Amino acid sequence: MSSVSALVEEARDFIRDNWSKDIDLAEWREKVVDAKWAALRWPVDSYGRGLNDEEAEAVEAVFSEAGISGPGQDKFNLWAGTLVGFGTEELKQQYVRRLLLDEVAMCLLYSEPGAGSDLAGIRTTAVRDGDEWVINGQKVWTSGAKGADIGMLIARTDWDQPKHRGISFFYFPMKQPGVEVRPLRQATGDSRFNEVFITDARVPHANLLGDLNKGWWVLQSALAYERAAMGISRRGPRGPGGATSAAHGSIPSPDLSLVKVAQQAGKS
Repeated sequence: MSSVSALVEEARDFIRDNWSKDIDLAEWREKVVDAKWAALRWPVDSYGRGLNDEEAEAVEAVFSEAGISGPGQDKFNLWAGTLVGFGTEELKQQYVRRLLLDEVAMCLLYSEPGAGSDLAGIRTTAVRDGDEWVINGQKVWTSGAKGADIGMLIARTDWDQPKHRGISFFYFPMKQPGVEVRPLRQATGDSRFNEVFITDARVPHANLLGDLNKGWWVLQSALAYERAAMGISRRGPRGPGGATSAAHGSIPSPDLSLVKVAQQAGKS
């Protein structure tokens, strides 16, 4: 039996043994994640199976034909995908499973007032203090910040390097002193977006994604993930609801191959 045939049989056995129309969806999601069906192309130590596209697509077809949600988070989970590509083992152990289960509310802390569309023009700073970084600055047009647990944040860590090379990328804890979230009221009265004021807030050094001062390439991967995922969301259902969805709607995410491209670019 070929590897693809064996995987197809295993997936069918899993569905037969675990799925029922009466199962709680949160329970089903947990079964899928723990059996490593949710992110098929990711490494085994990141709740994936390390499958190639042919193998993954064959498994995805089994779930699709059964009309059951399951695989696909390697394509639409922006938060975990960026972490799997660039995070430390410690950080992945802490967050990957919880992100796959959508138990962690996330937001993006990229844009700043005065920088316009030039994300390399950011002025938020991160200064090393032992095993932590002290963050000061302001972010704007952030959706979901009010209820977020973690923000994916870019900050300047070296003013002496060319601006694209002096930026670092952090998994930033939002619920701490020094983080103030203010709604941006629009003419309609809606306040979907926020501005975030950060004053002497702290983030562990272990929460650095990628290399120090090379966060620009982590950011490019995250943006590529987001663009790819937006296409997926237009063509089909979004991911399961949960903490992030409740905060500001599902934001799908990209494919690990995009991470590899960005990682290679960062070495040049």
